[in-house]
Amino acid sequence: MFEKDISLKCVEKKNHEEVENIKFNLLEYIVDNIDSRNRKIKVKLFKETKEVSLNQLLVGLIFIESKFILERNLNFDDILIIPEKIDPNIYIKAYVDFLIVETPKEKIKELKKSIAKSLECLASFMFLFNEVKGNTINIYDLITLMNKNKKVRDIVNFSINEKLQFADMEESVKKKCDELVNLILNEKGKNCFKDIVNTVSIRQFQQMFVNISLKPDLYGKIYPTPINTNFMRGMRNERDYFINAMGARKSLITNATYVRNSGYLSRKLSLLVLNQKLAEVEDCESDDYIYVYVENKDILKKMKGRNYLEDKVMKVVDHKDTTLLGKKLKIRSPITCKLGGNEICHTCYGALHKVNEFHIGLTGVFALTNKMTQDLLSTKHLLQVNAAKISIPEVIYEFFELDKDVLIAKSAFSITIDSILENDENGLIYIEEFIITKDGIDTHIKLDNVELMLDLIEDKLTLKAAEEIINIEPEQEVFRINIENSELSTPLKKIIKKLESEEKLNENKSISLLLMEFLDLLNKSNINTPSVTMELILRELIRNPNDIQERPTSFTGDDYVILKLTNALLYNKSLAITLAFERIKYVIENNIFFKEADSVIDGLF
Repeated sequence: MFEKDISLKCVEKKNHEEVENIKFNLLEYIVDNIDSRNRKIKVKLFKETKEVSLNQLLVGLIFIESKFILERNLNFDDILIIPEKIDPNIYIKAYVDFLIVETPKEKIKELKKSIAKSLECLASFMFLFNEVKGNTINIYDLITLMNKNKKVRDIVNFSINEKLQFADMEESVKKKCDELVNLILNEKGKNCFKDIVNTVSIRQFQQMFVNISLKPDLYGKIYPTPINTNFMRGMRNERDYFINAMGARKSLITNATYVRNSGYLSRKLSLLVLNQKLAEVEDCESDDYIYVYVENKDILKKMKGRNYLEDKVMKVVDHKDTTLLGKKLKIRSPITCKLGGNEICHTCYGALHKVNEFHIGLTGVFALTNKMTQDLLSTKHLLQVNAAKISIPEVIYEFFELDKDVLIAKSAFSITIDSILENDENGLIYIEEFIITKDGIDTHIKLDNVELMLDLIEDKLTLKAAEEIINIEPEQEVFRINIENSELSTPLKKIIKKLESEEKLNENKSISLLLMEFLDLLNKSNINTPSVTMELILRELIRNPNDIQERPTSFTGDDYVILKLTNALLYNKSLAITLAFERIKYVIENNIFFKEADSVIDGLF
């Protein structure tokens, strides 16, 4: 059947049964002839004919039935949403976009069920594909590749220049990994690596076949010596085993603290927003706004479909409108919605009200916390180092050589230190400016955004005099540059900590600035959750200081206080929510059984 042109009469007629037959026949054909999945075939739909790959056709048919509810003829654009590479996430986004524009409101529920069925079908089909094209490797294919191609052999035996900066070490390994992937993909003939390079974590692939490289320590720093081998070649010495073993301890600590806390956070946030409802009200006509500075395209994307006021006219954020970059937008927000109770109007919630009419808070929280948990797990398993490039003035190199993160004196001179500072996170002392005296000439050096740690010369400091003068010998290690490991989990940990600290939540007394801080942390974590999700969370944390269970009526000055997440649950208006949080002792001791607000989980109690 799939050796020649086919006609999609079943799509023209919107015939579910015939589409099912073609799908399963096509699946069976591709599984039996796996290398033919990218083969082109001519497909006719109505009077139009196009060449498509078998892969495209299969995925297109899996989802096309969702569009049968549309009262129009279907076309190739409905089937072929994307080009050759099949990415289910793009399909889902495309269908949500089309749902907003084309689907009648009375048919949205029907469409959602159909899309869910399509995703279930896609998952079951992929299980069969994995049996013949799974993420497995064999040593024979690797040895064959190394024998055929000297470049592959050199990359597998690649060693880092250990004198480089941390960022340059990581970059050199990344380049070698990219080179290896290109060599594998362009290699003629079959090998198992062609199947896995686009489906496995490239970081795992890199550590296995290129170089393990740098590893984080237990304190957010980086071990100065890389594991300069790969897992294929094996560890070289006791030091490699020690660094890797300490990585295993870091994984346990990450799992016991932040991964566990992330799961607990998901539960608490779910309870927090559980009662939020989208009201059948278009506009509450609130005259309170929050301000969002559109610093970059990521922030703009997070504000997609939101309503903002400009020149006394209400407009909708177009995430593709780059003229909005650099502007401060006056946004209508769930935080300042004037509807009472747990209800939020359409204007304050934004365009998402068209697709997310039920459990608006839960949907956003699950999308946020699931991604957070997965990223924390990824950090735990990969133990990735992400070091910024050191940028120091050229004058430094007149007196020092830079060895990774250590400045080593080229000759004899003296250093005068005026002000010694202390790092808040690790307690180590550092300086940002000093004077070098050599041959009677003073050179003043000031560093921006770089901390020179004094642990290498700490025994020479008295820490008593107003100015410390230290004599330096040639080839002496003088300063260690503070390089934090800005791993993916770092901003996620900050989000978790901030939500549980009333001091941090209230430190700048600006809801707009607090929201921007959270959005910045989400961007650094590569989490694309819409801004409205964080606003729904903040809405429940912001309370009236005169009645801690109530939302404030004003959002200026001292008219509101922001509770940490735990306290926001304890002071929830619903007794069921408080009891579900399992702080029974607190509930009893503080005699708050007078709570009478309804909750969707009242029936559980």
